[in-house]
Amino acid sequence: MKQGVPLRDTARMSAYFALFAAGMSAYVSFVTLWQHDIGYSGMRIGMLSAASALVAVVAQPGLSALADRSRSKNRVLRFMLLTQAAAAFLHMAPGHWAYVLGVMCLLTAFQSAALALSNAVILDSLEARGQPGRFGFIRLSYSWGFAAAGLAAGWVASFGPVLVFALCGAVNLAAFAASFLLPKVPGYQRDSGRRLGLKELFQYREFMGLALYSLAVHITNSLSVAFLPVWFGILGAPGWAYGIGIFVMAAAETPFLLVSGRLIERFGIRKLMLVPALAFTIRWLLTSQVTAWWQLLPLYALHGAGVIVLYVGLSRYVADFLPRELSASGQGAVNSLVISASRVAGALLGGVLITWLGIRETFLVMAGVAAVAGVGLFFFRKGSAKEKPAK
Repeated sequence: MKQGVPLRDTARMSAYFALFAAGMSAYVSFVTLWQHDIGYSGMRIGMLSAASALVAVVAQPGLSALADRSRSKNRVLRFMLLTQAAAAFLHMAPGHWAYVLGVMCLLTAFQSAALALSNAVILDSLEARGQPGRFGFIRLSYSWGFAAAGLAAGWVASFGPVLVFALCGAVNLAAFAASFLLPKVPGYQRDSGRRLGLKELFQYREFMGLALYSLAVHITNSLSVAFLPVWFGILGAPGWAYGIGIFVMAAAETPFLLVSGRLIERFGIRKLMLVPALAFTIRWLLTSQVTAWWQLLPLYALHGAGVIVLYVGLSRYVADFLPRELSASGQGAVNSLVISASRVAGALLGGVLITWLGIRETFLVMAGVAAVAGVGLFFFRKGSAKEKPAK
């Protein structure tokens, strides 16, 4: 008989997620500022960011498969956390651009893989106890940990951008320590004797359809991450304005995360996944029409109906419908295909479109992409997909 999740375990999972998010926030928010501080041009910064994200796309499937085949997912997760902590401290040593590229690739690849594996460990534990709906509440600590660390890292960066990596490394070590509080989760393939490869994921037609839809929608968000600061600047915003937008974004995730379990239970994952396409169609359409920077701030509230719904929906789909032997690989595919790949595509596509069309017109195109993706998912037919509840 499945047992509920004790409050103590919920608190431990939440504490771990908050620390993990803090380490990610400190790095993602300020790595480009550090590169600018050491004299890199915008072109070189863009190339380094795209290259490190591409390495994460390529490396993550193998790292996730390793977790599925291990005796314990927790051991693999701790190795990833230690590696990214070491990579963060290595950023503090001066070096040639090739050295910078190397440490960026190391940290980005293991950070992305550790996020996917963290989802797998927590969701596998919740599924085993019949409480997957708790994931949204636990994931809330990630959102607020990310936001709080962004503010702290901003203060640290005022003394020198390179010091942010000391904060990042220290928080990653704290997350490593907190990972020992997580419930132990096996790799499952070793126990069951079913050795499933990454190619098995392609047999789950509905999962791949949802992932490709999410990729298209998330590309529009990745473009905004890369170019919204530019749009703020063009509209004459003060330096602190973009930070307020990030805070609104984190706050907007809270309502959905608190009720995500009940919404998925009532409407189902697929119907719920249509919401991000509608939210981002409206958001980018309005973003293209603003005439003052402050008008962008309330539009950040639509983030709560966008990326976080994609993220939780896909993560829950993997936990609820794919075999447990593919839990880490499935979560890795979500991170690799939807998050890391969209980051590369969004940055490159955004640069081309803004050069050819202009920034207002680019956001109009992104609204069209989100709308088309939503229509595609609405008419998508599952067909002879193999999915069935795996637990």
